[in-house]
Amino acid sequence: MVASNHRTYHRVTSAYIIYHAHSKLYVVRTLISEVSEVVHITVLTTSYTNVGTSSGQYPCFPSEPDRDTTLSFGRSAPIPTDRSPPPDVGHSLPFVRRVIFPTGDGWDRDGFGPFYCEASKPDRDVTRVTTFFQRNDAKFISSDELFTKTVNVNDTGVMISMTSRSNPDANDNVITWRKDGSEVLTPFDGQTEISFQNPIQTSDQGIYEIYYDNERNQNRGGVYRLIVRECPAGKWGPPECYGICDKCYNVGVCDDKSGLCICPNNFKGQNCLEKMMVEIDLD
Repeated sequence: MVASNHRTYHRVTSAYIIYHAHSKLYVVRTLISEVSEVVHITVLTTSYTNVGTSSGQYPCFPSEPDRDTTLSFGRSAPIPTDRSPPPDVGHSLPFVRRVIFPTGDGWDRDGFGPFYCEASKPDRDVTRVTTFFQRNDAKFISSDELFTKTVNVNDTGVMISMTSRSNPDANDNVITWRKDGSEVLTPFDGQTEISFQNPIQTSDQGIYEIYYDNERNQNRGGVYRLIVRECPAGKWGPPECYGICDKCYNVGVCDDKSGLCICPNNFKGQNCLEKMMVEIDLD
């Protein structure tokens, strides 16, 4: 597809596949490009709600034609620490790298938070996928049982809602919010919800963290990522946003840069109508 300013756009398909294997829940996010401008990778997250009780991991699987891509791993935001993940290790598939969190060495605490796999290759756009780990004894979880929400610039009524699962250690330890690990959001002290001022702006995008004051170092808070598209609903091509989005089915989202569908939940195709099956070796 070529836009009116003669800039060539690429189509990106993103899929989340959730399934059970060996009594564990796995969440997969797949990025697939229909032209060769982004790197093709799949990130799989295991034991993502069992930090502190089992060895979680997130392997990064390059797909054809990007098996020779360079992979790197890190923490997406200092939530609640800036400690980098353990060094990545190999896999039975030589082109796959993975991060494994041990049960010791403080990772029962520091394994909580947002982590990424980044794939780079000459003459390609860098692809970064963020995934989340949360303790199984977290004091807060998201009310919609998700880690991410995508909205449009100028949307109204946007909220992030968390559910408290246990009380603070002390009565005066009030609920506290932070954005991107640093900015303390004092207007929302004591609240389990953030209601954004209308209309929503791209500056509201970020990773939000909730915890009880004086208990942040317990790493038992909750996290939620808000993604704000740069165009109003149904439009693409910032900053003018003159493009009209195609219909994206199965909860697909119109990509604000290309106007094409980002497809979740095991779907792909121009309008997210094609089912996609992924088989991944975990060894």
